[in-house]
This record gives sequence, C-alpha cells and structure tokens, in this order.
Amino acid sequence: MRKGKVFLVFMALFGVLLGACSSGGNTNSSTSEITLFEKGDNNAHLAEEEKETEAIRFHYHRKNDDGSRSVYRKWQIWAWDITNGGNGSAHTFTHYDDYGVYVDINLSEINDKPIKVLGFIVAITSDWTKDVGVDRDIEIPETAKGGKLDVYLMTGIEKIYYDAESPLKNSISMSVLMPTSGALVRTYFNIINDFKFNKDNISVKVDDEPVTGFTVGEYNESRKYFEITFQNDLDLTKNTVIYYAFDATWIDSIKVNTYLYFDNENFAKDYTYEGNDLGVSFDNEAAPSKTTFKVWAPTSSKVLLNIFSSGDYNVEDGRKPIEMTLGEKGVFSTTVNEDLSGKYYTYTVTNSMGTNQVVDPYAKSAGLNGKRGMIVNFTKLNQTIDGWDADTRPAYGNSTTDASVYEIHVRDMTINPNSNVSENHRGKFLGLAEKNTSYTKNGVTVSTGLSHIKELGVTHVQIQPFYDYSSVDESKDTTKMSETNYNWGYDPLNYNALEGSYATDAVDGSVRIKEFKQMVMAMHQEGININMDVVYNHTSSSERSNFNLLVPGYYYRTKSDGSFYNGSGCGNEFSSERSMGRKFIVDSVKFWTSEYHLSGFRFDLMGLIDNQTMIDVYNECHSLYENIMVYGEPWTGGTSKLTGGVDETKLSSQQTVQASLATPFFAGNNVLVGAFADGMRNATRGDNNPNMGWVQGSVNASNQNSIVAAIKGLFSTGSTSVSPQQVLNYVSCHDNYTLYDQLVQTNKNNRDMNNMYSQAEAVVFAGQGIAFMQEGEDFMRTKAYEEEGKTKYSGNSYNVGDFINHMDYELKIKNLKMFETFKELVKVRKDTPELRLSTREEINNKVAMGKNDAVTGNMTFTIKKANDSSRNLLVIHALNAFDYSSVNGEVLFDNTGTFTSGTNLNGPVSLINNQTLIIALNN
Repeated sequence: MRKGKVFLVFMALFGVLLGACSSGGNTNSSTSEITLFEKGDNNAHLAEEEKETEAIRFHYHRKNDDGSRSVYRKWQIWAWDITNGGNGSAHTFTHYDDYGVYVDINLSEINDKPIKVLGFIVAITSDWTKDVGVDRDIEIPETAKGGKLDVYLMTGIEKIYYDAESPLKNSISMSVLMPTSGALVRTYFNIINDFKFNKDNISVKVDDEPVTGFTVGEYNESRKYFEITFQNDLDLTKNTVIYYAFDATWIDSIKVNTYLYFDNENFAKDYTYEGNDLGVSFDNEAAPSKTTFKVWAPTSSKVLLNIFSSGDYNVEDGRKPIEMTLGEKGVFSTTVNEDLSGKYYTYTVTNSMGTNQVVDPYAKSAGLNGKRGMIVNFTKLNQTIDGWDADTRPAYGNSTTDASVYEIHVRDMTINPNSNVSENHRGKFLGLAEKNTSYTKNGVTVSTGLSHIKELGVTHVQIQPFYDYSSVDESKDTTKMSETNYNWGYDPLNYNALEGSYATDAVDGSVRIKEFKQMVMAMHQEGININMDVVYNHTSSSERSNFNLLVPGYYYRTKSDGSFYNGSGCGNEFSSERSMGRKFIVDSVKFWTSEYHLSGFRFDLMGLIDNQTMIDVYNECHSLYENIMVYGEPWTGGTSKLTGGVDETKLSSQQTVQASLATPFFAGNNVLVGAFADGMRNATRGDNNPNMGWVQGSVNASNQNSIVAAIKGLFSTGSTSVSPQQVLNYVSCHDNYTLYDQLVQTNKNNRDMNNMYSQAEAVVFAGQGIAFMQEGEDFMRTKAYEEEGKTKYSGNSYNVGDFINHMDYELKIKNLKMFETFKELVKVRKDTPELRLSTREEINNKVAMGKNDAVTGNMTFTIKKANDSSRNLLVIHALNAFDYSSVNGEVLFDNTGTFTSGTNLNGPVSLINNQTLIIALNN
C-alpha cells in the first residue's frame, strides 16, 4: 500500500493474513542476484555545474565488505515517491567505487511529477530483509552538481550522509531524551576507528543558541553512549542539538529526539485532551456562522491555519494564514466568523521537525491525493443525499455467529468490463452501487458486482481499506484495467477521509462522501452490511507522516535508542497505548460507525493494538450499534514493543492476540472482539508455503484437532473460554493464495479438485463461529500469471494491478456449478440455527464429536436441535471413501452433488473422497 508496503517475509513464516505495506515489495518482481558490478565514473558529475536535480546516486557500504563486493549481490534500493504517492520499485546496484557500490535512480522513473521527498529502504527483496528496519527519506534539493544528488549509506546505520568521508568516521548515531526525566539526554556513538571519550569535546545548542547549563556523566564504553543532565527540563517545542568534536577537523552533531519521553506519566497527565471537538466544528450545523478548528500539538511553538478554495493542491489559492492560539492540554484553536463548509485546510506547524505543512489527522474528507483536508458539514451535506436519513443497517440475526462475511476490494469487484457496470463507474464506489448488473457469454448469464454478492446470500461484506491511502495517484484515470496505479490500501494516509480514487471526482472531497453513501444505501437495500478493513497499526510514512510532523515521535513506538519499532514490517507502529493515540483510534471508529452506518471493523495486525484500546473500541462502537462486529488479525508482522500476556493489570502493554480474547477482560466481560482462526485454515488446506492440508489428504492429529476446534467455534482445542462470536473460520483471504491456487499447487494426491475445493468451504460453513470467505472464492478465482513460459500464482498481489486481482465474471460462468454449491452452502447455514450457536454453553451441550479416524481422516459430529421447530443434525466430513452404518434423515447439503437437497436417507450411506454431508435427522 502506501508507497506499497513491505512485510512479507512474515507471511511465509507465520501464514498471516497481512496486507502489504508501503516501502515494500511486489512479490512478483524480479529479484535476480547481481554477479558483477561495473567500475564507477569517479563521481564525474561533481565537477559539473549546479543544475536541476534529476537523479539520486545511492552509495552503499557494508561493513563486512572484504573487497570482493560479493556481499552486495542481493541488496537493492526500494524507492517510492512520498510527495505524490504511488507504489515503490526496486533498483539494483550497478557500479562500484572506493566507497562500495552505487546505483543512479532517475526521479522521472519514480514519477513523472516533481518529487520533493523520496522514501527508500535498503533490502534483499527476495525475502524483504532490511538493512535498517525503518523507512528513510530524502528531501530533494532544487539543484545538485550535474543534476545528481549523492547519498551515502552505511550498513546498520539509520543516519543518511551526503559525502563519502563522514560515514567512515566516528560519528554520533542517536541522541534521546529519556522517559524517566525531562532533563536527561543519552547520546550514542557509531565508533569505527580508535576513540577516546573527552567530556570537554561536547557542546549543546537549543534553536541554534549555545547553552551551558548541563553536566556530563561517565562514558559507557560497552554500549558507546554518554548522558547529559540539564538544569531544567528540555523545551519540547525547540530543537536541542548535541555536538561532539572527534578531532580538530571533524565535529558531528545530532538533534535530540523526544520520542521516549512521551511515556513519562507527567506528560500524559499534562497533555491528555479529553474533548470531543478536535478537528472542525460549527456553531450551528443547520445554519452555521462560525467555523472552529482545534488541533493537538503540544510540542509545537506555532501553528498556522491555511484555508483553500480548491481540493487540488496544485492550485495556489490559499488565504492569508491565521495564527492559532495555544490553549489547555496542548490544543491550538481558532474560530473563523464564517461558514467554511466545502473549503479545504491544512496546518503549518513549527516544532523540532522544523516548519512543515500537515493535514489534520481529524479531517473528515480530503482533496486530491489527500494533500488538503476538507471542511465538512455533514448535516448540510447529508441533506443532498436522497434517502440517507432513512438508511438503516439490515438485520442479520441476534449474534455475530449469524453473520457470513465476504471480503471484497472496491476496485476488484467492478473494474473488469465484463462486470457491465457503467464505464465511468468501474472500480468506483458507484460501481458497487449499481443493481441488476450481469454478464452473458455463450447463452449463459451471471450476476456481477453488487448483484453477485446479493445472489450469493452473505450477510456482510468486509471491504479492504477505503479510507484515504497514499499509494494510488488519484489524478490519473482509474476506470480502466491497468497493471499500475493499483493497491489494496494498507498504507493509511488520512484515516477519517474516504479514498479519492474510488470517487468519480477526486478533487472535490464531497463527491467521495456522497458516492460512498450511495453505495452504502444500495448494499443495505440488498440486505448486505458493511465491515471496514482498518489499519491503525501503522501509517504509510514514518518520519514524514502527518502525525509525526504534527507531534514528532508521539504517535509511534520507539526503541531505547529512539528508532522506530517495526512490528508492522512497514517502518513503524502506531502507539495505541498512549492516551492521544488511543483517543484517535476510538474517535475514528466511532465516527465511521455513526456517520457511515458501518456494521463492523476488521483490524489489520491487531496484535499491534493493545488490549485496552481494543476493549474501548468494542465498547464504544457497541454503544452505537449493538450488533457491531469487531475482529482482526491476532498477530504482528514482527517484533513489537507490546508484549504477550494476559495480565489484567497490564492491558495497555499487551498485544491483542488469540490468547487475549479468551480472558475475563474480553470474553468473560462480554467484550466480543474476534479474530481469524489461522490454525483451522492451515489445517484444512495447508499453510502459505504452500503445503498440503487435510482436504488434500494430509492426515495427522494436529490437522484434525484444529478442524475439531473450528467445529466447536474455538481457536484451538486447548482454549475453551473463547466465545464462538469471536472466532472467524476461513480458508483464504486477500493475501494468502486464493483457495484454488493453494489447492492446485498442493494436490499431490490427484484428488478431485471440485470435491476437495467445496469440502474445504464446507468445513468453514458447517463449523461454529463466524463464516468468512474471499471474493471470488465462490467461483474458484485464481491469481495465476505467466512468467518465462511458466504458470505462477500470486499470494500477495497488493500492487500488481487489475489483470491479476480483478473479479473475472467469465470465470463465474466457467465454474457456475461451484458458485451454485457455495450459494447453497451459505443458504443452508443461514437457514439452520444449529450451525450458528452463539454461546459456549450451547456448543458444549449440543455439539458432540463422533469418531475421528486417525488413519482415514474421516470426521463426524452431531448437533442437537436448536429449537422445537428444528431437528438434530449429523455432519459427515469424509476425507476418504467409507460406508456410514445407518442414517435416517434429510440431506440439507452435499458438496459433491451425489445427493440433491431434500433427499431422504434411511440406511447405510456410501461416501466418496472429499464428500461432506449435512443431514437433518428424523430421530
């Protein structure tokens, strides 16, 4: 997403459901190794005149370089445009010189628009090993010698250098204000050559003015740092810079970052704002005469409000900036005595990051590419949307176990011309608002788009991110199928604004609101609820995100040396445990729930959100809509500052994972936050390597136990406290292989594909808990592509374009029988209360496992009737052919088509390989 994010070695390691990140990679891109570098040109451009900067020369030195340069063979620069957004691309080192290796990257190759800030990582793109674990960026100067800016990088060092000598010298690597005291600073060295510490070589400046009121502690030789204690607490609105003179000709310096200090209790006490009026508000929404702006920026010395008439950031139409006033708890505010509805705004903030223009995190809409927030009066705007005030969420049952969830991507559903939605609505919100669309070929007609979802019969769609994300250029035509300018959206830019590329006009921020609400109403009218896929665990940018420019370091978790934690694999982790980080997340989900009538939220990498925040999210949303669904991925994408554990006294420091959800403070307190049951997915169809699972004939105790857990609505057989309303069973999702691609690659026993495929889904829909499937799973969707004459399959296709990701309704015609089987399975679950038990007590009393054959893998279980008008159920999952001794009942479902629905059985039944029967018993 964002630039296109990375994290994707963790998918292979843990089989996670992750969405792709910004700085990371296209899993289908070439990762060929380099075996030879050409001799460089001795930086001949340095002798040329200054000219407009056209290229960046990335120089890279690894400390383990033995002179052969073999250590560089796999390393590449992955670069992306922070200024305009868009996916990143890999650039292989091509030349060598005395420093190491280098590659020239022409800025025009990244984007044909002017780039002011370029993001990059150094990585091995075959498995996304990063040299430095955070995203870095470079401000592009207007001119450079010969038009080429030289950047020097040293392995393991986050600091960026602009000459060849400095990275090979002793230097300062990091300086941090410690969390224990506002006056204690720790400064680290990067020592390469001989070094003897001297306190007298230290000097300090605050906003370029020398200061002397400090004492220096002893040098820590092993960890290479020293500490300074100031007489007074540091002024967080100013830049404190530490200098060290390594010799007479070399003085290095670094800015003190304050990131860790935000964990100090005094800071939280002094600067936690509890008001509900951050962002923009009006004195009277029905007839406003005043517009008020409030922004939390406690470490800024000055904040200016900028107002614009256009949503196009290329248009210079700003008014004279208005200086805002600092009030309580670090909130700056100002009131303009007019109705500014429909105008656009940004803030210019001055703090330790310098003076920068940012978009308000609380902005409720945005203009082109999210560069300007929009001032929205929803009371007035909603009056222009016919029918919105009467819109209600469809009833779907009494608990989340009554839900069946279909994961979709806005663009995928209608971008193919065979969706037959209006041409200018393809890939848009309005494409999914069109009813009665269909596709015909060879005399066969199938429903498409919204009508396809309605026909399938699911109760909910889970829509991949549709907040405003950074990796798609909204100024380009996005109504035609393309290999580029595509992303899943796991690179958040403006959390409370809708994505502009899904609107017919990305400049006017009101259009996306109107068109999204038209889609919401259309889905609700067809009986479909909407769950939002949200990514509060990280942002698309790190150092230069709106959050970090506004309050440097506060909104992100940092290590003891001040660098960002990267448990997301995307360069940062959002600090949900800090009071204003938690407030932002909770305020945001409440806004989406109430303003857009959403029915639930799927949290990306929920393991990076602390327990207390998820509890607050659920409780606040439940108070707005009692049938709310809140669930997520119960894992991280890497090592996080949050820890594991189920200690009720440490909710703010613990990861929200499967073990959390069965505890007294979640399930025991009726806080029904749910999670994906990856164990049953891996057991049923194999892990993401890909490997075989039960349906392919892999019979073992582990697989059977995981499927038994799914049958009982558990994450595992050993954890019995979780509610079935918290367990999502599934066999594929967006960044796994599709179910078809998984099975076609692992069908080593040459089993019947159709029976194997439909049985995998029957395990999901005949299990207790919540049933979930991926778009196109119902008609055997594939993400196959050809490369070098071979068929390959994309398991993480977050940015590879429409031709791999689109919903191809021609495939629905080809596999129409499978679609009909899935449609029948959805209906059987919806019509059969025994398959949707909502409490652990009911399941314990009603679900009884039969014989689970450890040799054949065959499994049976019964469910006592749920009410007086229903019947006891028998479910048989035959992995291998066998004879069931005696059955007296009516067939509700048979995945193989051997028995039609309604067939009465009375006596022995012979089952074939990969056959599942759901039978309503007569006794």
